Amino acid sequence: MSDKTGGFSPIPELYVPNRALSLIFASFSGSYNGPSDDLWLPAHQNLTQTFIEVANISSQVQMFAPDSSLSVLACVDQQQFCNPAFPGGHVCTELLSPDDFLMSGMELLFGISANERQLAVASTIYNAASVSTFYYTVLGLDMPLLADSLAAGGVSVPLPNNQWELEVKNWFQIGLNNVQRMVVDFATGPPSQFAQYTLNQVTSPAMQWMCENQIVQREDFTSFSTLALALIFGIGGTVIAVSLFLENLVGWMRVRFNGDMWRQEKWWMDGTLQLQRAAFENSGLGGVWRVGMKDIPVSGKGKVFLGLGMGRSIASEGRVGYTKLSGSRSGAELEFGCRGQSQDGAGRRVGFEPRVGGKGTAWWSPNRNGFF
Repeated sequence: MSDKTGGFSPIPELYVPNRALSLIFASFSGSYNGPSDDLWLPAHQNLTQTFIEVANISSQVQMFAPDSSLSVLACVDQQQFCNPAFPGGHVCTELLSPDDFLMSGMELLFGISANERQLAVASTIYNAASVSTFYYTVLGLDMPLLADSLAAGGVSVPLPNNQWELEVKNWFQIGLNNVQRMVVDFATGPPSQFAQYTLNQVTSPAMQWMCENQIVQREDFTSFSTLALALIFGIGGTVIAVSLFLENLVGWMRVRFNGDMWRQEKWWMDGTLQLQRAAFENSGLGGVWRVGMKDIPVSGKGKVFLGLGMGRSIASEGRVGYTKLSGSRSGAELEFGCRGQSQDGAGRRVGFEPRVGGKGTAWWSPNRNGFF
């Protein structure tokens, strides 16, 4: 790197005033499997070889070597500091090299700082920017070229025509990231492995103010509103709790105070389980319901339902009377009014036996194997 305080002395053709000049050399001893027209890393030396294999069948391996064993790229750095909060309007320094600012003894930063706090911010950014130039960025990288990732075993794919632009853009972005990292490290302290080299004390009130008021966007933290989160959980939890208990609470109050019972019974009858009970009864599978008009209907103790579609058609040989009793909230009861026998659709005989109260059971003859 060539600057006023050190480095080499460039020839007049490379000398640019108020800029830090860095010469970056690149060398590649391998080959490319295609030509490259990049201005910094061109490759046009044709090394294509022909191989003769079995049965006089030949094949070619296309290879291209770099045009030069050593290529050089010249980059310049300039820096400018601005203060948009300066009294009287926006103010900036001239575009100068890092050493120009160093040789000025910080006078340029004093000229754009209205108070000690602004000077503390400017000096912190300057210290980070002075070691984030092209020279320090390339020097600090283990693999400074993106082209290194395109080569394996001494052979590389062809480079794009703007490879030098991609390399310079990458270095510049790394330098900007380094400036941000160093400014953040000033407030938070360096990583733990380097903490032993710092005093972790700030004696200047302006520097202390900057450490306490620095705001930098980070990816390892997420900010959120505690009030908004509390409202979401509070209101949402209330709505869920009300939806769980409101129906039962209203039903209990209607039953407890005998108000609008017909509305409550209508509400119960529209429930899923009540609709299922009605489906059983309409299909001839009903029976004695211990709690028929409540929210959850309960069948009689020991009641077994014949599955839908399992019933048999019955061809009566005599008269079999049926009486359907209703009127109570316990549900309807199916009773047989006489005894007799008949045949089902399969030709099997069915017998009825009355019991006390007229309720009867039925079975398939000769073995009892089902109830309905």
